[in-house]
Amino acid sequence: MLINSNDLAHLFPPHNEIVRDPPVTGRVHHPPFSDAAAAGTETSCTFYDFHQPGQLDGWMYQVTYRVAVPDPAAAPAWSQAWQAAKATSAQPVSGLGDEAFASGANLFIKLGNIYISFESTGTQVDEKTAAGAQQLLAYEKQLAQAGLSRFN
Repeated sequence: MLINSNDLAHLFPPHNEIVRDPPVTGRVHHPPFSDAAAAGTETSCTFYDFHQPGQLDGWMYQVTYRVAVPDPAAAPAWSQAWQAAKATSAQPVSGLGDEAFASGANLFIKLGNIYISFESTGTQVDEKTAAGAQQLLAYEKQLAQAGLSRFN
């Protein structure tokens, strides 16, 4: 598992409840950052963090991460799709994996021949605004750093 409940608990202490769906592994026909045809295997997991900062108000944060590995024969197609997606994102992210970029509020990381993505949404932010997208991206970066510190 890339991230765990403790990683999310550190985002919004001290009043939150975290629920995790079981990780799911399956075949994919394109990378998470592209619609280009390229086969591989992907493990995904979704977490829900219910935060109650006060007596009457509360909100929910949801994050899904995906760890994808291309089929050996499809590795060049994944690499080409990565380069194309990275070139059009215009949001490079430093300090994560070998390379990383953001597209809106989604974070994509390349680590060797492994591709990791984080997608999140929260009822407390409007992801359609620049400030909201940046806030979600900040959460994803923190989760990615925690997960990558344990990644083998």
